[in-house]
Amino acid sequence: MERLYDLYYVDKNGLPSEKIGKQNWKPMPHAEALTARSKFRNPAEIMLVEVVDPVRKYISQYKVVLKTDHNFVMALFSSRLGGEKYIAETLPRYIEKGFLMDKSLVASDFEVIPCQDR
Repeated sequence: MERLYDLYYVDKNGLPSEKIGKQNWKPMPHAEALTARSKFRNPAEIMLVEVVDPVRKYISQYKVVLKTDHNFVMALFSSRLGGEKYIAETLPRYIEKGFLMDKSLVASDFEVIPCQDR
């Protein structure tokens, strides 16, 4: 099955912020998405984001883990983007509030990795 992509504007943190075309643009194959991105004034500010297959939408495909111990799973996500956003936005708040038992951990101690197929 061919992977499809949407175009998003990139925010100051390098994460996708707003879908281009809202509901008017349909997801497109990779080559077509690259061509569409090249038409913008500043293509570096546009990110291709893979559209998750609706059938597998709620299946955990990525996990946020401790870099030094991949058995320490913090959260599960259906997309890498969700995991990266969690590390950038949610995890720092949890650490600040003291939700983690190990008080020496910081957000940069975590990474997003793919879940292995079972």
